[in-house]
Amino acid sequence: MNAPSVLFLIERNAVYRYLGSVVEAALAQGWDVTLLHDYSLLQDGAKAYQFPSVDSAPRFSAGQPQSIVHHGASELGRLLRESSADCVVASRGPIDYLAAEEIDQVSMPWITVQEHFDFASFGINRITTSSLNCVYSPYWLELVAELYAAPPARDELATQVRAISTVTGCTQSDGLHQIDRTVLRERWGIPKDQPVVVYVPSNHGPALYFRVIHGRRFLTRAAHILYAKRWRLLPYAWRNFSDKALVSAVRAFCDHNGAYLLVKNRQKTPVPEYLSAAADRVITDETEYPAGIFAPLSIADLCITAYQSDSVYDAAAAGVPVLSLYPDSMHRWPAIQRLDIQFASSPEDVHYTPKPGGPFNAPGFAYTTSLLDGIKHLPSMRFADFPLNPTALQEYVTRYLGFADGHCGERVITAVEELLTNRSPAERGASGNSNGS
Repeated sequence: MNAPSVLFLIERNAVYRYLGSVVEAALAQGWDVTLLHDYSLLQDGAKAYQFPSVDSAPRFSAGQPQSIVHHGASELGRLLRESSADCVVASRGPIDYLAAEEIDQVSMPWITVQEHFDFASFGINRITTSSLNCVYSPYWLELVAELYAAPPARDELATQVRAISTVTGCTQSDGLHQIDRTVLRERWGIPKDQPVVVYVPSNHGPALYFRVIHGRRFLTRAAHILYAKRWRLLPYAWRNFSDKALVSAVRAFCDHNGAYLLVKNRQKTPVPEYLSAAADRVITDETEYPAGIFAPLSIADLCITAYQSDSVYDAAAAGVPVLSLYPDSMHRWPAIQRLDIQFASSPEDVHYTPKPGGPFNAPGFAYTTSLLDGIKHLPSMRFADFPLNPTALQEYVTRYLGFADGHCGERVITAVEELLTNRSPAERGASGNSNGS
């Protein structure tokens, strides 16, 4: 068979975190690679930096792919229908890019590469409309079945999803192996023997938790709670339950341990004055491939996240222990609901939970505490309170990342090649079949 031709969907620059090493592996194998850049994204506003311009594509060591510009779903659908490419690779399923009636008009197989928890959280149709889902580990297939089906239908859904999925590891972690730790310390002026704490600050999203902790005054916090009709949470309006108090506690921990406080902020998220004053340095993503989080994590001794962040998986790949904060153990803080998605089980109950055995509470690597306990105890704690156990870390990586060895992009390409090889000539030349079966 001739070298395959593959299309990669680039709807925002952030997808290079997950697809970058797959593009690299395809180029290294001599594949014909084309990036499809969606220019319908707004070029101004808080997320303008994510505009996927042709010029913003990373430099790949195996050469540069071709690029084609399109403007939204209708143009993308036409491109895919008219293309003679062998397959399309994206970070989400076809339902995210095309109208439902257009999906069956695309003949080439659709390969979805997992992007952390988002893979599981935006609806089962995103997964079942893909020809092949390249996931980190079996855990995510079990989670999908638990999220979207109740017994006894859960087993049937699990079987269906497993049949169109394969384990390839965490492609985002491949970028970690490109980072030179020594250069970073020198560039940021951090002494080589000084311990580093990477702090991932709180979001500013619409969830009640974020709105309350960012309230500067009692009345503001109380108003958010009253509006949500969560009367039992009112005591938190006047308690020291705030993002500012947490930042002060993190700063006190660093002072107590002689550590450098490196804040990893997202470019779209405003940096409060109290956070910039507490930090030794605030950085945003300098690159998308490698993912910007890996630069600070590569020199970190501890990562503290102001909420249960998916950064825990990046820290696992980097071998850095994590402390995740959660709202409170006494009361349930309602998260933002995806109104168009029906879950059989709540993500907060089966995944984003502080319970032992979950991704945020795995002693020997992942530690968790409530916001109030963190504010109270962090100033007097030490690095020794968050030990890294190599065995526990490897077990965590195996369970949640599958692989983090720098070869996950290559595994995706191998899986795609096997999928294409197993298709009959009729299937490869047919139209009107999006899942290649």
